Amino acid sequence: MFIESILLDKIDLRPAMTDIEFISHVINYCSEIFIGEMIAIKNSQLEYIAMSGEYATEFGLSSSSIGQKIVHASISEEVQTTILQQEQDILEKYQFQDSVFFYQKNGKTEFSGLRKRQLVNPFTHNIVGILIVASKFKPGLLRKHYLKLFVPAKKYHISDNKYQLTSNEQNIIFALLLGFHSRKEIAGMLSNITREKINENRVKNGLNALYQKFQCSNISQLLTLISNDQINLDFPPDVYATGNYPLE
Repeated sequence: MFIESILLDKIDLRPAMTDIEFISHVINYCSEIFIGEMIAIKNSQLEYIAMSGEYATEFGLSSSSIGQKIVHASISEEVQTTILQQEQDILEKYQFQDSVFFYQKNGKTEFSGLRKRQLVNPFTHNIVGILIVASKFKPGLLRKHYLKLFVPAKKYHISDNKYQLTSNEQNIIFALLLGFHSRKEIAGMLSNITREKINENRVKNGLNALYQKFQCSNISQLLTLISNDQINLDFPPDVYATGNYPLE
């Protein structure tokens, strides 16, 4: 990291910290920097030792969750075990992991992006825990990004959105919003999330069905319709299995 020399001198003067002192320093730092954000810290036993109120509210946790390994209040023990194994792998094998976390909230499927990374004490070189930073996927922000990349000069509109999307069609739209554009990428990503074997031909058929329903002929036109709120982006609870899916 490149650092201003006057600041580098200050950093070099930091006193050595034990693991407990270091993780306490991290908690204090995060509480002052990540104001209003969804953030949590786990120790090397994968127990929560700190979390923001925003994180607790979003994932159905509370102050009583401190000292526990629970990931989300409403997910199954099997899914909890899988996620804890992923976190153990972060401690042992990886420096960080980006993932999409699907969960149920108020009867609807919600999904958030998670970045989990090792916390390493630079003085002892011990891995003392995991820092978790979560952010809700906001379709409006994603639309703005795709509008900039794909929207042609001509605007495409439909007079009346009277069509209900199938699960396959909603899956494809979701994959497009995450940035997967080729049929191969979409098929691979959806096979992972839905736990079904989805091939490129199924994706092709789904795209063609969307083009017919919304009177467009390519992805850029389809994303324009999404940006104009003419395609329903609410995903029913049974479309995606609850779980945490690492992004390779």
